Amino acid sequence: MGTVHARSGRLCGGFRGAARRAAGPRGGVPPPRSAWRRETEKNREPAARPAEANRAAGKGPGTPAVRAPELAARRKPGPDTGREPGPDARREAGPDTARAVGSNAGREPGPDAAQETGLAARRDARPDAGREPRPDTRREPGPDARREAGPGVRREAGLPRAPREATGIIGRMTSSLPLLPPHARVFVAGHRGLVGSAVARRLTADGHEVLTRDRADLDLRDGDATAAHLRDVRPDAVVLAAAKVGGIMANSTYPVQFLEDNLRIQLSVIAGAHAAGVGRLLFLGSSCIYPKLAPQPISEDALLTGPLEPTNEAYALAKIAGIVQVQSYRKQYGASYISAMPTNLYGPGDNFDLESSHVLPALVRRFHEAAAEGRDEVTLWGSGTPRREFLHVDDLAAACAVLLNTYDGDEPVNIGCGEDLTIRELAETVAEVTGFGGRLAWDTSKPDGTPRKLLDVSRLTSLGWKPGIPLRDGIAATYRWWLRQQNG
Repeated sequence: MGTVHARSGRLCGGFRGAARRAAGPRGGVPPPRSAWRRETEKNREPAARPAEANRAAGKGPGTPAVRAPELAARRKPGPDTGREPGPDARREAGPDTARAVGSNAGREPGPDAAQETGLAARRDARPDAGREPRPDTRREPGPDARREAGPGVRREAGLPRAPREATGIIGRMTSSLPLLPPHARVFVAGHRGLVGSAVARRLTADGHEVLTRDRADLDLRDGDATAAHLRDVRPDAVVLAAAKVGGIMANSTYPVQFLEDNLRIQLSVIAGAHAAGVGRLLFLGSSCIYPKLAPQPISEDALLTGPLEPTNEAYALAKIAGIVQVQSYRKQYGASYISAMPTNLYGPGDNFDLESSHVLPALVRRFHEAAAEGRDEVTLWGSGTPRREFLHVDDLAAACAVLLNTYDGDEPVNIGCGEDLTIRELAETVAEVTGFGGRLAWDTSKPDGTPRKLLDVSRLTSLGWKPGIPLRDGIAATYRWWLRQQNG
């Protein structure tokens, strides 16, 4: 195929040779109609079919068809005339306009213009010109047909979605209709983890049917297997909560796995959902996507404005790639896919392994064991001065339900409680809950990580959500849950 030279605008490559053959000798006489030309004319898409031309001109179905030359004359020429419209332009203009504005729009009429006009006139003169389409042609296309139709046709699996013009400054839906229909079938990827299990509990309580698949039966890093499963179950929505996660030590020790495993999971699930015609998807990332020294509290606009925290850079880059993937599917296909960035989470289902857990469950286990063994001191990493925000996972699940029902914007949404405390204050609270009465020591040779990480959650709270579980109460409930797991 050919391309357009970036500076001169001249046609290069295969199209240049085709243009020379089509233009004929310098005298303007077209060459003989070769087999190549006959095949090209046979396969050439009509500039505008009668029914489509009527719609583009604002006429009713019974009005005589407006021909392609008339439509071209009615268009107002602009500086971009002649350029191929991109996916966004075709989507905003609508499917009919995208079909009417073909790859030949805006070109200078060549020697074949008269011949093409004659062909169009003969097509318009057919007995069925201007008639209403047959009833079966007005049926709603299935997911496969919508997918094959390309970026100009918005794919939906029966889910309402307002046009982009109806969204607010932050991309919120202004419609009162829920984006997730009642009794929806929702596939939760990562349903056995901290986040996925909480989301599954919440969706079930809200009356939805939760679809799951165990890791032994489906490796979400396998793109083909994931796509095949989603085609089989055909969910109405997908919540991507599956991820490889860990604390500072795990991220520092295994950056390759944190980068590659998360990239594979995201590529498999998001691309598989699109291929299966899933109309709604929520991708859950992490607040570590933001720069290490981002202004506090961190708004969604801070993304990619500075260097990341080195200790979890690989994981953060994988999550940033997931955000861009979601935004790309929205841009190219009009998909109703969104992303959310939770703060530090805790609660039932958390990982309490000392080598790979996050800070709060690690503190719970260390103080519990120290109290059980009667030790009088516990040494912790860092200085204890960094400030962190913590949200109970059940509050996160409630926020996810709000987003699935109300939000349809390009930008990610922060999920947090809007309050933070120092790691020292957190350790003192956990020690009190677990009954440890000894001293706290701090190993300042170990890294602190990001100095402060507090999210600006005004975008989420404007949708009507707010957290409901105080930190100390949540830690106590989580400790009781872990003790039950330990006691079998």
